[in-house]
Amino acid sequence: MPAGFGFPVASEAWMPLPASTYALTEPGLASLRLVGRLAPGASHASASAEATPLLRRIVAARDTATAARSVEVAVESFPSVQIGEERTLVFTVLNVLAALILLLALVNVTNLLLARANERVRETAVRLALGATTGRLVMQGMWESVLLCLAGGIVGTAGAAWGLEEITRWTRANMEGTWPSGGSGAWSTSRSSVPAPS
Repeated sequence: MPAGFGFPVASEAWMPLPASTYALTEPGLASLRLVGRLAPGASHASASAEATPLLRRIVAARDTATAARSVEVAVESFPSVQIGEERTLVFTVLNVLAALILLLALVNVTNLLLARANERVRETAVRLALGATTGRLVMQGMWESVLLCLAGGIVGTAGAAWGLEEITRWTRANMEGTWPSGGSGAWSTSRSSVPAPS
């Protein structure tokens, strides 16, 4: 692999899985996890459906008694496997917190817009006295709000992109030995009592 490649975390070298490990390991004593990249457009479900028959053939060729058991390959994203079994709860809590923060921001913006509208009561009364229609005043207020939201969204998106880039750059510079720079991958976990060959 190219210089600086560290995947999984803090791995300095890769070695082939010895054939003796597969030949001498008895069912139920060891398990094997595989890391790989999904093909463009492939889903976890399609990868699992494609890999499961292969594993079943390997199991059947080695141990006919085990072949009757439920053998399945579970394909999961690398971040999901890193978090562990409680990942559903973690993701739910994080999404709820993000939604609450967004709701708080929306409430603050609404209060600011209402305060601004109260300050322009006299201006609105003057415009109505000069013949401006209610619809025209509403459209003017809406366009001002839309422009403010667009400008805020652009600035916020640019700031988030810059911040993520800076965090990634700092992490690569200061945590070179522990930074998994192999890109996105997927765990392929064989759910059987027989380890799959490498």
